[in-house]
Amino acid sequence: MISERELEHRLSPYLPSGTADTIARWIVKSGVHFRITMPRNSVYGDYQHPYGGKGHRITVNGNLNAFSFLVTTVHEFAHLECWLKHGNWVKPHGDEWKWEYKNLMRPFLERHVFPDDIEKALRKYMADPGASSCSDGDLMRTLKRYDRIRQILLEEISEGVAFRLSDRDFIRGKKLRTRYECKEIGTGHVYLINGTAEIVLLEP
Repeated sequence: MISERELEHRLSPYLPSGTADTIARWIVKSGVHFRITMPRNSVYGDYQHPYGGKGHRITVNGNLNAFSFLVTTVHEFAHLECWLKHGNWVKPHGDEWKWEYKNLMRPFLERHVFPDDIEKALRKYMADPGASSCSDGDLMRTLKRYDRIRQILLEEISEGVAFRLSDRDFIRGKKLRTRYECKEIGTGHVYLINGTAEIVLLEP
């Protein structure tokens, strides 16, 4: 069994300074199987409750910047705490989860471990946290400023520009609130895609 100190040492490269000790303590206390994974396009992190002889499991993408990694980790631990207290009797992102998320995030905000712009966006998001930080455009956009490799966002390109997303090619169309009508090249099918989706430009 890995010690809390060794766990803190292993987590430190992925987290903001001075926060790895807290996350290591949560992991040891809960007994959760915490795993850092390869990048996944659909999710930043995931929590699975005990079943089939397996205990609590949390995975977080290892390519996230330190602040996104912490926000995602808190999100998943809020699921764990919610399951411990309520089991499957509450909604995944209902009021009970929102309370746990705010309670777990509060100490980090009080210690000001985030840059001012992230802290401001995070406090706004915490007024009514949703299913994912990805669902909050302002918070997502602010967190992405700290990515090690700056990705192009769909909202940053012009209408009519071709791009690739998840190995599929599209033409950007008009904006509809927070999403964009995008026509898939080859099929002509139109999809609504979030403006903060990370894309790759196609050669003209």
